[in-house]
Amino acid sequence: MAKTHPRQKALTEAANSSEHERVPQSESAVPTTSLHELVAFTPKDRVYALGLAVNYLMASPSFARQPFGHWSRVLAGQINRDHYLFAVENDKVVGFLGWSFAPKDKAEDWLTGRAGIPSNDSQAGEIMLINAWQADSRKVVHFLLDQARRIGQDCEMVYAKRYRPDGSFRPLRLAVNAAVPAHIGSEFYKE
Repeated sequence: MAKTHPRQKALTEAANSSEHERVPQSESAVPTTSLHELVAFTPKDRVYALGLAVNYLMASPSFARQPFGHWSRVLAGQINRDHYLFAVENDKVVGFLGWSFAPKDKAEDWLTGRAGIPSNDSQAGEIMLINAWQADSRKVVHFLLDQARRIGQDCEMVYAKRYRPDGSFRPLRLAVNAAVPAHIGSEFYKE
């Protein structure tokens, strides 16, 4: 008989429930602060993290229309590099941020759609690439923005793609300047 992963039951229950983005109450799944606060959460168990990410993102039209193989590689790469986090509030996933780093030439190719970046080339560089962003509210958008500022504060630029409903995208290039560190930890997303 095959050995069952300890969190398989929790993931199966979450996938079958109508509230599929709830974080199971287990020792490895609980963020380090109160579950009633909005917190950044990066599970140590990568299999659990991938399941939680898929479970949360699959309901979003932007992610649901992505080809399975491509999107699987993106998520697995982020999780294997520890370049991801969940926003969790009241024991519920309410946001996701995934990123990578790349040298400027490879980042430009990615941003313009000329080429992808293999996972092994996504660990270092002067450009932070935000390649997954989902937030359930304006409060979570601000929270994820603060997290992105913390992560990318030593980069020259942050790149992202804003996808439109028709599948096209708008490239975004944001300079990381001296004002970024001053905005880290702003209280505007807290109630």
